[in-house]
Amino acid sequence: MNPTVRDVHIDTALTNISVKYSNADLIGEKIFPVIPVKKESNKYFIYGKQDFEIDNDIRAPGTRAKQVEWKIEGVGQYLVSEHAYEAQIPDELRNNADEPINVDVDTTEFLTNKIKLNLEKNIADVVQNPNNYASGHSSTPSVKWDNYANSDPLQDINEARRVVRNAIFRKPNTLVMSEDVFLVLRRHPKLLEMYKYTVGGQLTVDILKELFEVENLYIGASGYKTENVLNLSPVWSNNVAYLYVTPTPGIKQISFGYVFRLTGFPLVEKWRDDTTRSDWIRVSDKYDIRIIAPVAGFLLTNVLSV
Repeated sequence: MNPTVRDVHIDTALTNISVKYSNADLIGEKIFPVIPVKKESNKYFIYGKQDFEIDNDIRAPGTRAKQVEWKIEGVGQYLVSEHAYEAQIPDELRNNADEPINVDVDTTEFLTNKIKLNLEKNIADVVQNPNNYASGHSSTPSVKWDNYANSDPLQDINEARRVVRNAIFRKPNTLVMSEDVFLVLRRHPKLLEMYKYTVGGQLTVDILKELFEVENLYIGASGYKTENVLNLSPVWSNNVAYLYVTPTPGIKQISFGYVFRLTGFPLVEKWRDDTTRSDWIRVSDKYDIRIIAPVAGFLLTNVLSV
């Protein structure tokens, strides 16, 4: 329900104080790089693994070289969907708003934040679902990581690295975890022991990146609210995704997943409706979240006991 005139006008409003809840930094598009596309649906080619094949390349004088072939292993397809919100701004609402309220700006930011949060949640649901990974590319640690006495997070992650590397012969370069998991890892005694002479009681993000041998460590700290529920729920659960994310998205690259986004989006539109003496603002996005290489990731599920 849109705000009323009474909601945006209060007696003697303080222009230098306002209260607004805002979400934590969103990480989804860092995990699934964006590929701009010109059509709402299309196909992409999947090359085979012939580059890994070793053949006898000895050529005797006067003979032809060994003939080899490359092939297309398959074809994938994306199909973008539109995601949109809009809101009405009656003239009375704008004319009676006190500073620091700017109804047009505040409405646009509100709609944009909702679109972005939905994308984050959609990516998180894909990344945290073990069914989206190749066979053998997900497991639950035998000892939960918050069991400081008996767990070994480094060993669990090293085993995940081995599985991915054997599948694509590249080391996964990105770890994705919730803030709760991060807070457990930064105080884990077995990890601290390796840096006991250089850190003071807890590990930083940079140290954990060095320890786990990754270029990126993304901490999902955002939350969302469902209808009729007062408390916020975390977008990112206590699953840890260990992925290969290409630093150069495009053709002939391997990456766990992409966001295919239609060129020109996200889009903000504004139009006038004189019959209701109102302006309307709509924010929309058109995208498809696709896993490109299920073998380029490993999911450690339920790494904490709570």
